[in-house]
Amino acid sequence: MRVEFGNSGFCGISPRKWRKSAVFMGILLSACSHNEPGIEVRTVEVLRPVPCIPRDQIPAEPATVGDRLTGDPVLDLPTVAASALALRAWGREMEAALIACAE
Repeated sequence: MRVEFGNSGFCGISPRKWRKSAVFMGILLSACSHNEPGIEVRTVEVLRPVPCIPRDQIPAEPATVGDRLTGDPVLDLPTVAASALALRAWGREMEAALIACAE
């Protein structure tokens, strides 16, 4: 294949437009250069949980009471109150276990 430029330029585009296009592409490509690395590898220390008490010594969560509620606040109040007290006691046991692990 033979390419002739003549006055009309390559593919009908004048040499002046080719030069302008080349300068424009050079400017675009120069915007891609930078001094920072594209990928940076870092070593990060990650803390892993270490069990301080055996799993069988973790207090069991109290049973839920949602299936025993009737929708009548007067009848449900004793059930909800007992559940709240059981959850509070369970929370205190969990707090004690957590404090023991933190020391």
